[in-house]
Amino acid sequence: SDKEQYTPRLKKLSFSQGKLLIKLINRETDSSLYELVKAFLGPFKAGFYQAFAALFGASLKKEYHPDGEDALTERIVILVENGQL
Repeated sequence: SDKEQYTPRLKKLSFSQGKLLIKLINRETDSSLYELVKAFLGPFKAGFYQAFAALFGASLKKEYHPDGEDALTERIVILVENGQL
């Protein structure tokens, strides 16, 4: 299953990789990771994971801003999408 395939990989992410993944999920789905977790696992688990992330200074509600703080990331994503990187 997807869960069995991806869980070990996700557990190995560094803190900065996890924060980037949260933003890239928002970029690709136009939903926050919090909203997705809430939809699939319910509000209690979404709240639990949000509180856990907050302990480390992260947020599942973080949004992606391609014209602001995520401009460099956006440039890199576009290069990858175009096969230039």
